[in-house]
Amino acid sequence: MKRSAISLSLLAAILAASAGAQAQPRGPMSFSAIDANGDGAITKAEFDRFRAMRQKQAAAQGRMMRNAGNRPSFSMIDANGDGKITRAEFDRFRASRMRRNNR
Repeated sequence: MKRSAISLSLLAAILAASAGAQAQPRGPMSFSAIDANGDGAITKAEFDRFRAMRQKQAAAQGRMMRNAGNRPSFSMIDANGDGKITRAEFDRFRASRMRRNNR
């Protein structure tokens, strides 16, 4: 009885860890996920925190960091150079990357 309770606890822990690892999103993220304070603009600090969090998640999941050097920089997305990324800048940049990648 005690052995089956331990086995069930172990199985539950493994499943919970597995579900948590699978729940981490992959691929491009939404504007609102990066805009931590929800003010409609992404600051460099928000951008950097989000990127660091994504790298940490990928490393924890054992995913390779392929093409990490090819990721867009904050200044590449901040088209007017005012120190914040608006939703319009974000959407334009994403659309241009998709067009470029689909050639």
